[in-house]
Amino acid sequence: MSLEKFASDTSVPIERSQAEARTLLNAHGCTKFALVDEEHRTAIQAVLVKDQQSIMLRFEVTLPDRKDKAITHFVRQGWSYARTAGAADAAHKQECRRRWRCLVLLLKAKFAAVDGGIATFQDEFLANLVLPSGETVGTWAARDLGPAIAEGRMPARLLLGGGS
Repeated sequence: MSLEKFASDTSVPIERSQAEARTLLNAHGCTKFALVDEEHRTAIQAVLVKDQQSIMLRFEVTLPDRKDKAITHFVRQGWSYARTAGAADAAHKQECRRRWRCLVLLLKAKFAAVDGGIATFQDEFLANLVLPSGETVGTWAARDLGPAIAEGRMPARLLLGGGS
């Protein structure tokens, strides 16, 4: 049994999802927005003033590779068929729209959890905080986290005085 991906048939333009994400962030105290577009990823950044402190947040959306088989092919009755160039372009655009809808859903869920008292701001947004180096806490911590868990030790980056 395969589950359909969230928003797989959305017709909501990316620009509308981006505007909705900005509206959600703005409604929760974020200002100074930036949209960063690169070939395989896009991100929305915002500054939140919390407890008289400016905190930068970044939410990244990894974009599908145009050469990925999920874009260039379709499956019917268990068989894989190549899409035409136009159909592959349409599939790529559809997947980009779907991923932006997922980000909007994620933001709604995070804010609902915080607003509803289920989680703290730190619980929900720690990984999205931007460090002075420009990387997010999530990216920074992830470098050591996987190997540390596999080896049954604390990650050096998360220990006091344990490296940069």
